[in-house]
Amino acid sequence: MFCRLELVVCAPGTLALVAAADCRRPGRTDHLGVFRFTGGWIGLPLAVWVLYRGHGRRLSLSWRVTLIAALMALLGSLYVMPQTGVATRVDNAIDSMRQYVAGDDEMTSVSARLEMWRGSSQLILERPLTGWGGSGYQDAMRERGAEGVQHPSLGRFWHAHNDVLDAWVKRGLPGLLALLALYFMPLWLFARGVSAGSGERRALAVAGTLVPVAFIDFGLTYSFLAYPAGGLVYALLITILWGLYRQAR
Repeated sequence: MFCRLELVVCAPGTLALVAAADCRRPGRTDHLGVFRFTGGWIGLPLAVWVLYRGHGRRLSLSWRVTLIAALMALLGSLYVMPQTGVATRVDNAIDSMRQYVAGDDEMTSVSARLEMWRGSSQLILERPLTGWGGSGYQDAMRERGAEGVQHPSLGRFWHAHNDVLDAWVKRGLPGLLALLALYFMPLWLFARGVSAGSGERRALAVAGTLVPVAFIDFGLTYSFLAYPAGGLVYALLITILWGLYRQAR
C-alpha cells in the first residue's frame, strides 16, 4: 500500500524527468536538449538512495541484490537499445564537452550552457547582493554578446539554465537564500521520517524527500522554477505531502 502511495506521489517528478529529457515542440529545434537529458539522470542515484533509506534496509539481502541487479539491467538496456536514443545523447554530450575544452566555438548543448553559466557567474560577481532583475539579466547577456565576450546567440535566452544561478543573478543574495530555503527546508522536514516511524508516515517522508531532490536535479541544467508552473507544481506537491505527513501515524 505504502509503496503504491509513493509511486502516485512521485509520478509528477517522473513526468518532469521525461519532459526534461525531450521537451521539443513540433517544428522547433531544441539545441539544448542533449544536456538537459543527461542532467536529468544525475539525480537518479540520489533518488535510489532515498528509496533505499526508506525501505531497502528492511528487505532481505537476497531482495536487495535482486533489485540492484534489475536496476543495473534496466539502465544497461536503456543505454544499449538504439530505440531509446540514450547512448546517442550521452555520446553527443561527451563529444560536446571535449569540443568545448578544446576551444571549439561551435555552440552545442553543453557549450551553450557552460557559456551561460560562465556569463551568469561573472554578472553575479558584479552585483552579488541586488542582482540584475529579469530584463536586466537578458540585456546584460546581450551586451556581452555584442562586445564579443560570449556568443551573441546566448542573449536570446531569458534564464540561466540553472535554478541557483538564475535566482542569484536576477534577484541577488536574497533570491539565492530564498531558493535554498525552498529546497532544504522541505528536505529537513521530511528526511527525519525517512528511516523511522510507521509505514504510512515513512512512505510520505520518502515521497516528500524525493520532490526537492528531483527539482534540485532538474534545476542543475534548466531553470524549472523560473516558470510559474514549475514553482506552482513544487509548492503544491510539498504542501499536500506535508499535510498528509502531519496527519499520518
